[in-house]
Amino acid sequence: DAFNGHCLSQLDSKEAKTLYESGGFDVIVSTIPGDAHFSLPDVALDASPAVLDVAYKPAETALLIQALERGCPVAQGATMLLEQGIAQFELWTGLKAPR
Repeated sequence: DAFNGHCLSQLDSKEAKTLYESGGFDVIVSTIPGDAHFSLPDVALDASPAVLDVAYKPAETALLIQALERGCPVAQGATMLLEQGIAQFELWTGLKAPR
């Protein structure tokens, strides 16, 4: 694909282990429900990837807390939702969205 990315369905797969060993990840995007209390193996955060968690309830998921503790930049779901809404408003109306 255009970004040369990888989509992993299992964190303990051979592909995941190969990626960990080859320098890790640049970006991790989670679409797992926030109340699932999901976290990653610590090795997945060794390269300080940007962590985007689409869940917006709770505001701080177990994954975001883990990423922040490891010094990774993060984007929280509600912030992403708000920014998408602002961009859509501006595209649809041609007006600058209020902030």
